[in-house]
Amino acid sequence: MSLNIYQIFAKLSEITGISPMSSPLDSLLNLPGITVESYLEVEGYLCLHVRILAERTKCLHCQNLTSELNQVRSILVRDLPTFGKPVYLRVPRRQFYCRKCQKYFTEKLEFIDCRRLHTQRYEQSIYNRVQNSSIEQISREENLSPEEIQGIFTYVSNQLKKKYWQPVKRLSLDEIAMHKGHKNFKTVVSNIDSGDLLEIINSHKQAQIIEVLMQQRIEIREAVTEVSVDMWGYDRLP
Repeated sequence: MSLNIYQIFAKLSEITGISPMSSPLDSLLNLPGITVESYLEVEGYLCLHVRILAERTKCLHCQNLTSELNQVRSILVRDLPTFGKPVYLRVPRRQFYCRKCQKYFTEKLEFIDCRRLHTQRYEQSIYNRVQNSSIEQISREENLSPEEIQGIFTYVSNQLKKKYWQPVKRLSLDEIAMHKGHKNFKTVVSNIDSGDLLEIINSHKQAQIIEVLMQQRIEIREAVTEVSVDMWGYDRLP
């Protein structure tokens, strides 16, 4: 039986005296600014205890460098699999105090967004897979709830899409099913030449797609010369 994230954390918290891993594992993990200090395999999960290398960080409020540590709490962060095993990172989240502006802040890490429990690259991987599969299938494969997979997809799409597009010559409209068999479809609008995501439309019906596309400025719409449509039952563009 697989352990959930809290049970894994409890197991990790009990560990003492584990020999540090050598630098090759750091190269394999390939995340900036951290080193792997120890590891544990629990019920098929690989759990890596990492340490942040930098002793100082910039204040998020005034950009002053500070090394005055206020407190540290550890969180478990899901990462891409290694050696075919699901990976969790035990990451210290450090809160610093800045004497210049007299404020507390939690340092920003390059590989994980604020208040997220997955690395950026893991969330990007889930986002990419949802476009070619179903949430239910990925949920089973990753041993995460469908709601968590949906949340990751929504978060990444909101991070990627642009409210106002830059001029685009070639557009792609792709239909994806969020839930297999439930007819819950979304339309992915992207720039064919750059590959950039432009919009996620919460429908695959023509009227709703036209409504969203018409919100773009007239000069943006008139700049489009080619549209690639991969959608069932779609008739024509606005």
